Amino acid sequence: MHGNLNMPPPTILKRRHTLRGKNLLPVIKKLRGMDQPVPQLARFKFNTPLEEMERSQVVSAFRDLTGE
Repeated sequence: MHGNLNMPPPTILKRRHTLRGKNLLPVIKKLRGMDQPVPQLARFKFNTPLEEMERSQVVSAFRDLTGE
């Protein structure tokens, strides 16, 4: 289950969801500066939240999406 039954299932990021040429730094700064809990983030794997992935896995997945 996804915790709250009223929440939609998480978005799963795939290669077709390109972030090529997008600057993610403003998003990261906004999330870090939030006083309240971060809303549900998109995922690379259905059953694995981003915060449970190893740093190297996240970096690799973002490189695939951004082309950098």
